[in-house]
Amino acid sequence: MVAPAAAQSVTLFPAQVSAANIEALFGQPGSEEVTDIPLPGINGKAVLQSRIIRAAAGSRAEGRFAYQYRVDLSNATTFVDLSCVTNLTVKFGPIEKLPYAAGVTLRDVYAIKQGVPSNQIGFSSAVQTGDFVTFTFERPICATDDRSPGDTSFAFGLASRDSPDRAVTVQIDAIGLDDMRVKSFGPIR
Repeated sequence: MVAPAAAQSVTLFPAQVSAANIEALFGQPGSEEVTDIPLPGINGKAVLQSRIIRAAAGSRAEGRFAYQYRVDLSNATTFVDLSCVTNLTVKFGPIEKLPYAAGVTLRDVYAIKQGVPSNQIGFSSAVQTGDFVTFTFERPICATDDRSPGDTSFAFGLASRDSPDRAVTVQIDAIGLDDMRVKSFGPIR
């Protein structure tokens, strides 16, 4: 999954929010699908959590879908020196800017950082190159070893007007493992 050489990279602007901010923006809870996608090459439960939130009629995000992701290696183990995820790339297409936090400032992406445990890892950057969006984590998200517990990322996401597809390829780059490609939720492209 390499973006075309002629495509220009654009830094996306994040909003740090709570789950309540997302619920308020997209309307009534219950209009979502969540899937845990196993990550190959890591022992135990290593998953990419993929979530779709369909905006309710009359909500501020009406007509849009939120695509939310979370990398969870908290119950995974490693038998090599390292099993760590460094970034995630999804083929996404046009992004809908939304007022994820209070006020009217429109943002490209969001991270649910408020009201969650402080040991979760956020992303340091989100960059779009052509149809591809890459989230680079603040530090590697690693599986459990004999010295420390496994890590998990914050839930993070972005919105589109395009309907969901369950077969969008997500590339996950990893240290100590081959890069992984899994099928996940994303906009139909």
